[in-house]
Amino acid sequence: MKKYFALLLSFVLAFGLTACHQDEKQDFWEATIDAVQSKSKDNAYLKNNWNIGISSDEGKKHQNMAARYIVENDNETTTTIFALQNQNDKEYISYTYTTDVIEDTKEYQKTITINSTNKKYTKYDIQYNYYEFENGNYTYGEDATGSISINKDGITYDNVPLLNEAIQSCCTIIDDFQEEFDIDYEEYDFDPLPYQMKDLNIPSIDEIQEETATSTDYYGEQRINAKGYTLVDCLSIDKDTNEATYSTFNYERQSDEESIPCTLSLQGNNIYLLTPDMDIDFTYYIYKTDDTVYMYSIDYSSNEIIEDITNNGGNMAEQILKTTNDSLRKKIAEQ
Repeated sequence: MKKYFALLLSFVLAFGLTACHQDEKQDFWEATIDAVQSKSKDNAYLKNNWNIGISSDEGKKHQNMAARYIVENDNETTTTIFALQNQNDKEYISYTYTTDVIEDTKEYQKTITINSTNKKYTKYDIQYNYYEFENGNYTYGEDATGSISINKDGITYDNVPLLNEAIQSCCTIIDDFQEEFDIDYEEYDFDPLPYQMKDLNIPSIDEIQEETATSTDYYGEQRINAKGYTLVDCLSIDKDTNEATYSTFNYERQSDEESIPCTLSLQGNNIYLLTPDMDIDFTYYIYKTDDTVYMYSIDYSSNEIIEDITNNGGNMAEQILKTTNDSLRKKIAEQ
């Protein structure tokens, strides 16, 4: 009797454990991988506008997956990406939206990437990049960063170019993704970020705002050189490092005449030494405020520079560049 009872108890326990295991619900990440793999070959799905890849590391509970939806119209290509990333045991969700426009020999590329930064998927970093190319060579670029936070009071976000377009496009492809692979994220209590932001009426903007720009750009007044070209000088100073770039934009050629990477070193009293990161004769003292940069020959002392700015408005400076000339590079291009 005791032996029979022990066998019965073992059977009940085994059945109970099996039932619990069977009732254990997949999370949205595992369900996504399984759904794609059920319709893919060699962890790749290429059909219509879809280009989807899954990492081959099946030992991971959460494999990498990137679902790209690519649309080509005439000279413009848009790419929207919904990705689940597991790198160095750090898991995050990534949403990317890119527009690539080619006009003759020029290419204009805009990209925004939104990455989650916490396990609850309530905080995100934003990275925006704008690049221009001429015959495949980089000619100009600007960047912006920001963040998104979801809390009990709602959603706060930094607005950058393409944010509204990215949210709307990601909503569309996630809808299409669920239909394509017969998966319903509501069953897994997964509410993608784009769904949560789609009704926020995010203003569409074309230019980077000062608060999200990664650099502060100081522009000179436009000038005409001996060959009749319209030029604008710019000193772009990275907000988080001691790096800077001095460039001269040529309106007629729509490219930089020169671009010199530099390093800034504080000398005191708002005065910095600007030195090139290459072997050329380009070294200046600069006096920097929030909205103005005065560029001086290194023949001047700090006291002489301060006195000139205080009493003469910087008359001895070789150049005076201002943030209030912002977008002058674009404004002359629109003339």
